[in-house]
Amino acid sequence: MKSYRSVAELEKIVRQFTDEFGQFSDGAQLGGWYSSRDGSQIHLEVADEAFKSSDTNIPRNVDGVMIDVTFGVEYESALRIDNTAGVAGGALMQGQGSACTTGFPIGRSDGAVGNLSADHCGSGMGNDWMWGTSTHLVGVTSGQAYTGPSSSTDLEMYVLGDSSAAYIGWGSHVSWGYLPINGYFAAAVGYDICYSGAFSGSVCLNEVTTTNQFVCYGLSLSCYAVTRTEQASGSPAVGNGDSGGPAGLVTTRPSDGRTGFYGTGIISGMTNASSTCAGEPSSSTRECSDVALFAPVEKFINNNVVWFVGYLP
Repeated sequence: MKSYRSVAELEKIVRQFTDEFGQFSDGAQLGGWYSSRDGSQIHLEVADEAFKSSDTNIPRNVDGVMIDVTFGVEYESALRIDNTAGVAGGALMQGQGSACTTGFPIGRSDGAVGNLSADHCGSGMGNDWMWGTSTHLVGVTSGQAYTGPSSSTDLEMYVLGDSSAAYIGWGSHVSWGYLPINGYFAAAVGYDICYSGAFSGSVCLNEVTTTNQFVCYGLSLSCYAVTRTEQASGSPAVGNGDSGGPAGLVTTRPSDGRTGFYGTGIISGMTNASSTCAGEPSSSTRECSDVALFAPVEKFINNNVVWFVGYLP
């Protein structure tokens, strides 16, 4: 059945009720809208049921198009979001107006916990980063982690968090679960590495081509020694939002046959970025690449005696 109204015409009608950000005059937020197949009716979805008064401000007929309203409908991006404690790796964390991915759990002998993620995500000291869209604290920024006198890399401890779990989010950005962390290793040239970012999901077959490559990101003058990989088929491996997520491999532990994740690094950056992305699509703030960079976790393990990275024994 052919619509007698174009999408552009129908959108123009919807825009009569809201501003450019989808907000009604009384503060209600438009969750979404859709039309009947023939374009004769528009269904408006208002995010918050508390704003049912908005219903009275919306006419039931605009230029022959019938209007109806549903309340309490809200949409969010299909990211890896987990709002339940404890905080694991490979899922969304947010802070300081930005979004990144959780990395590896860390702990201290006195019971304090946190998360080892990307230094370039957080800035300054004492800034809160939260787990998913919840009020669970991943940790507070503590500055760049010490990784030796001459081997600075893109690692930061987000310390004094609410909880921690030795698991990694694994799967696509939409359909995913958790793998236990079995241990850690140092990657060498020729190794195949998997990445697990909140925005891109899990992407494997990323071959290590260079270790101890020195890179500087933009105008921030943040310079790090990192490991470079290239995806075997040229597919996008990481993108904006994946920073801080785990790099490693999935294998079976010989001692007990348990399949799990062995960590080797934290997703740091990329080069030759484009609008082709795995998982969440590209946008004005998201690009992706098959050439990825990660911060080697052994630099942290070998130079920290107070904090330790967690795994399931």
